[in-house]
Amino acid sequence: MSDTLPTVPELIPHRDPMIFLQHLTQLSSESVQARTYFPQGALGRDGIEPSNAWSLEIVSQACAAFIGHNCQEEGYRQGRLIKATNWILEQTTIPLHEELTVEATLTMSSSLGLFVFTGTLASNSQRLAHGQISILAQ
Repeated sequence: MSDTLPTVPELIPHRDPMIFLQHLTQLSSESVQARTYFPQGALGRDGIEPSNAWSLEIVSQACAAFIGHNCQEEGYRQGRLIKATNWILEQTTIPLHEELTVEATLTMSSSLGLFVFTGTLASNSQRLAHGQISILAQ
């Protein structure tokens, strides 16, 4: 793997303003890590912190970047979130202007395009949300 990581828009089908990852920090055959933050006015909500329900979408985008990077040779370019298991919200909101760390580790994959990840969203080493995400790749 080269030292230069691809940009998020190169790997996932989302486009602004729905790309929630700013940049990838690590991408391997087993996991992905990224950094992001919600600026003031994110999702058109000035002065209101985004609900932590968005944590599932943020971590799912990291999983999609993993698939977009590691599975192109198998013909997979994107995926659909099909299940979140034991997705635990540790906080009620995602803090504005704080750097968020996103991590997802592949725990299972099948030849039918099913990928299962464990994922975490954290802020300042405090876990905001975590659980298991299943993606069906296309």
